[in-house]
Amino acid sequence: MNKDRKRREIALFLIMIIIGCLSTCTITAKASNGMISYRSYVQKEGWQRAVSDGRTSGTLGKSLRIEAFSAKLSVPEHGGISYRVYLQSKGWCTWERDGSVSGLKGSGLRVEALQIKLYGEVAEKYDVYYRTYLER
Repeated sequence: MNKDRKRREIALFLIMIIIGCLSTCTITAKASNGMISYRSYVQKEGWQRAVSDGRTSGTLGKSLRIEAFSAKLSVPEHGGISYRVYLQSKGWCTWERDGSVSGLKGSGLRVEALQIKLYGEVAEKYDVYYRTYLER
């Protein structure tokens, strides 16, 4: 990676708790200067408000699953963020981008995995990093 790209790199850290039927699911992202915002559709609660700067999307200690996900990137460069979720019993959903919904809200199907990538000029200047966490 060249020095110029390294200087402009944002670190998007995503932690997703892959859930069992009665487990809690949260998504957390961290980026420089609030450049990413994201929200989750939670079983029985609906859409959570959009959060950024490493805040948790989803619920803690309520045993509610995330059924859909949405994200937006706010940077001056052209391009954006795309993502897709893996739904219980359905598999991978189609790629969505820039605030569109990935998943099936109100379906009762949990999100079991998440993929994220950048596109356009944004992809040339920034990188996405994410990891998963399994809750037993």
